[in-house]
Amino acid sequence: MNNPTIDKNIFVPLSNWFKLKDTSFSSSKSLTSLIPKNPLIFDPEDTQEPYLIISSSLQSGEVGSVSSSDDKVNLGEGESSKNSWVVKNYSQPTIMVEKFIDYVKAKKNYQVLSELNKISDIKNPGIYYFNPANPTDFVIKEGEDPVSDFVLVFADNVNLIIKSRNFNINEADGTVKKSVAFIVNKLEFNEEEIDSSYQKVGGIFIAKQAKIKANLPVKEDDKPLKIKGNLIAKTLINERFLLSPLKPSLFVVFDVNQYMNLFPYLSISNYDWKQLQ
Repeated sequence: MNNPTIDKNIFVPLSNWFKLKDTSFSSSKSLTSLIPKNPLIFDPEDTQEPYLIISSSLQSGEVGSVSSSDDKVNLGEGESSKNSWVVKNYSQPTIMVEKFIDYVKAKKNYQVLSELNKISDIKNPGIYYFNPANPTDFVIKEGEDPVSDFVLVFADNVNLIIKSRNFNINEADGTVKKSVAFIVNKLEFNEEEIDSSYQKVGGIFIAKQAKIKANLPVKEDDKPLKIKGNLIAKTLINERFLLSPLKPSLFVVFDVNQYMNLFPYLSISNYDWKQLQ
């Protein structure tokens, strides 16, 4: 008897569906996340509810909505949330990394870094702009954690690659060590050097393209990714597949505390100019 094979260029939604907590979800195309009827719990912050979005408010079940710019939303045997809020043909705002960088340069106090070896080299809170002379991959490896709150903006010639199995997460209780945000064109979560069964990262990640990279071949059982903070990406490529279709390969838990701690750096002011007579 021959074992079935999966072409590496074909995504099988049943084995790489995703789940969110305390947030909303918006897709720039049709949405497919085939949620099983009786999913397995990802970790203690998860529930067994077959919803794309779950909530910490167990009594009210208050959560955000699921929206798609297409009219096709396929959630398998699951629902968008307890309230089943789905918006189709939604025109979503554009993620503009360059415009935020321009705003930072014009309106914010920030520090330019021409060299940055490790994330722990940033010692003080603030906004930092990493602009090396040559194209480079900035790699965060195991044991490299931040020592301060900050927003780190990367120039166009820098890619951010996270290879740590437990970046910025306290292993004892799952809390985030520091409030950090990364704004980058290309972001990659890489599992190649991870020896544990999960990859967990803490932070707010904003990117044009985010890739959840898997080991090759794709048909192997990959490591599910948990993000505590938020993930905002114009394009998301999830290459990780789990042998069990009952557990999500991506679990994002929205962390409002990180936004509050970084509010002075991430906020944008609107001005209403009026001519004085």
